[in-house]
Amino acid sequence: MAVYNFVKEYGDQVELPYRETLAQCLYPDDATRQFPTSYEEWMRKQVVPAATSYYYYWTDPELVFADWDPRGSHM
Repeated sequence: MAVYNFVKEYGDQVELPYRETLAQCLYPDDATRQFPTSYEEWMRKQVVPAATSYYYYWTDPELVFADWDPRGSHM
């Protein structure tokens, strides 16, 4: 959100146009994939769905680690 808000407010002043970079690295062989072309599209297509998925994963009441013992857990 910080990047999006910064670009929304100051992008034109600092000449910072949106340029897709990461998605092309993740899907180099998929020429048919439609990548975002603006910060608004990036938020709508990539950031909001990822944030929503992440939120629901960590707040899912059905996700219970019944056999996990924090005292015996070793990383």
